[in-house]
Amino acid sequence: VLCGTNGGCTSVLDSSYASVGPIPLALFGLVSYSAVLLLSSSKVKLVDNDGADFNAAALRYITGGMAAFSLFLMSVLFLIIRGECVYCMASAAFSTSLALLAWTENKEMEEEGRSVQNGLAAFASALALSVVTLLPNDGMMPMAQAASPPTQQLEILEAPKIAAHSTSEAVELATSLQKLDAKMYGAFWCSHCLEQKETLGMEAFAKVKYVECAKEAKNSQTKVCKDRDVPGYPTWEINGKLYPGEQDMEELKDIVIKATGAT
Repeated sequence: VLCGTNGGCTSVLDSSYASVGPIPLALFGLVSYSAVLLLSSSKVKLVDNDGADFNAAALRYITGGMAAFSLFLMSVLFLIIRGECVYCMASAAFSTSLALLAWTENKEMEEEGRSVQNGLAAFASALALSVVTLLPNDGMMPMAQAASPPTQQLEILEAPKIAAHSTSEAVELATSLQKLDAKMYGAFWCSHCLEQKETLGMEAFAKVKYVECAKEAKNSQTKVCKDRDVPGYPTWEINGKLYPGEQDMEELKDIVIKATGAT
């Protein structure tokens, strides 16, 4: 398993911001858009004890929450991940449009006018829902690479710290990798890179040469990664050969054995 090199939507999907615990944000989007679609297209109008339109109230609060959360996600996208994802921005635009439709509804609007507004909301929700559910992740390509951040802001763009401590087995393996001048190419935003580091632990990984490929990161070596034609992150270079993807301990051991000719 590896993260793509293009940034944009790929970097968003592979980052630690793509989920809340074990739940992916895309699932929240799916549920929210589905709720808006059902409420706006339903012919059954529910009312509360005071006779108020429950459907309209629910739409206002759901779409308002979606728009507010989208604003937060856009700030994460541009200020922290520093990428541009066309589908993320489209979803934010859909959420904001739905909120505007729901909150600007005139309570005295004629039934025909309300039908048009509800129809627009249903159409926008269905379109957004199809984007969330039907497009494959590998089809999500970035609009453009983000501009490099100012030099004084590079300090914050570092990979998360490794939390796990190394076993004696991991330290021994890292020593073997060090003798082979092994390198691991990665990006600070890549979740699979962090998982690879955690597999070895902080003490063992300290022995491994790490090459940061994200151009926005501190100590970036983007040119080295491009010159080596790194296909994704993490990618190991051991004894001059590239091994793309996250490797477990046994896989790394096998690679070392083949590289050294040991049995």
